Amino acid sequence: MLPCSVKNLGTKQVVWRRVEGDKVLTIGTMTWSMDNNVSMEHSKKSKDVTTWNLILHHVTPEDSGVYECQLTSRAGHVRHVTLNVVGPPLTSKTAISITGRRYVDQGEKIFLRCNASGGARVPDEMDWFKGGDKIDENKYKHVQIYKIQSHAEKYFVSELTIEHSSLADTGDYICRSSTDDIANLKVTVLHAESANKRRGTNQGDNGTHKSMSSLENGASMTEASTNQEKDGAATIIVSKISLLLTLLALLWTHQTSLLAYTS
Repeated sequence: MLPCSVKNLGTKQVVWRRVEGDKVLTIGTMTWSMDNNVSMEHSKKSKDVTTWNLILHHVTPEDSGVYECQLTSRAGHVRHVTLNVVGPPLTSKTAISITGRRYVDQGEKIFLRCNASGGARVPDEMDWFKGGDKIDENKYKHVQIYKIQSHAEKYFVSELTIEHSSLADTGDYICRSSTDDIANLKVTVLHAESANKRRGTNQGDNGTHKSMSSLENGASMTEASTNQEKDGAATIIVSKISLLLTLLALLWTHQTSLLAYTS
C-alpha cells in the first residue's frame, strides 16, 4: 500500500501514476491501468481529510520505482513515494505468441491459440481484438473464447474458435494481455475459386489431363505414322520381288527360244 492523504480536496481529483514511463494508474476512484493488480483504497478520515491509498497486489521487483500522488490543479501539489521490492532476480519478460492457420477455406474452422508464459507475473486477463475492435462474445456471437490460467506454472492460454468461417472473418487478430504484451496473426478466409487458384487444383488437374491427352494423341499419331512407313516399305519390297520374277521369266523364255532355234 502506498499512502496519500489530502486535505480540503474540493472539486479536484487525485491521480496516481508511476513516474517511470509516465504511466497513469488511477484517477479518483477509477483504475486506469489494465493491470488487475492495481486498485484504489479511498476513505474519509475526517471532515476535511480523505485518503487515497494506492494498492499493488502480488508485487515483484519489477514494481520497484517512484510513484506519484498528484492533485489535478495548477498549484501542482505532488507527493512522491518510493517503492523497493526485495525478492529473487527478475525473470525474463513474458513471452506471448499466437498459433493457428493463416489461410482457411470458407466454411472451415478458425482456431487461434494465444499463449503467454514466463515472466515474473502471470497475466490476469487476456483480450482478443480484430481490426482494432475488441471481440466480445455478445457482439461476435459466432466466436467462442476459452481461457486457461495457471499461476503455479506461470502461463495463461486463450483460445479463439470460429466453427464455420465466412469471408467477413478475414482480418488481423490481436491478442493482448493485462501486462500489455501483444501478439497478432493475420487470417485470410479464401473463397472457393481463390482457394483453387491458390492450390492450383482445378487448372492444374485440367492442365495435367490435357497434357496427358496430348501425349496420348501424339503417341497414337507416331504409331500410325510408323505403321504407314512399315506398310510402304513392305509394298516396295513386294514390287521389287514381282519385277525380279518377271525378268527371270523373260530370260528363261528367251533362253528356251535360242535352244530351239539352234537345234
